[in-house]
Amino acid sequence: MFDTRILYENESCPSCGKRAFSQKVHLYQEPRSKDELLFFVSSCDACNYKKTEIMPVAPSKHVKSNRNIIKINSPKDLETKIYRASTGSIEIPELEVKLEPGIQADLFITNIERVLLKFKESCEFLLRDDPDPDAKAILERRLQDIEECIHAKREFTVILDDPEGFSYILPVNDDYA
Repeated sequence: MFDTRILYENESCPSCGKRAFSQKVHLYQEPRSKDELLFFVSSCDACNYKKTEIMPVAPSKHVKSNRNIIKINSPKDLETKIYRASTGSIEIPELEVKLEPGIQADLFITNIERVLLKFKESCEFLLRDDPDPDAKAILERRLQDIEECIHAKREFTVILDDPEGFSYILPVNDDYA
């Protein structure tokens, strides 16, 4: 199911100020979990400003608690879906990495492999910019550990915390049909 509505158009753009700003909302039902999500797409035809936000219509029936924990121990497990709301954090204790929500955090839908790739990109960025040899050694080791996880050569735990209860993990082996 996909339903689109225009909320407003030809409004003042927050970026350039021209009256070419519009916002649309799409109602989407995720096929596997049957959760309904609202996709807000804001854009300006004058300056090409664009922002997309995703909000759940209601807390998912798959949310069992404010803390979701899953052990990843096979290549198939890397396909596990993560629905992280703007209030959720993702932690992998074995790698000593954590993704915290920021002031502009949006809900995102991804899988475990993509979360690992985000952590890898962050480490690579820090590695380029940090002149400290000790910090570089730590980052290089962390990158090796992340690579092992990406290729399912190492077991690890993913912890998804959300005090509001909108975030959840949808394992590949669960059947929600």
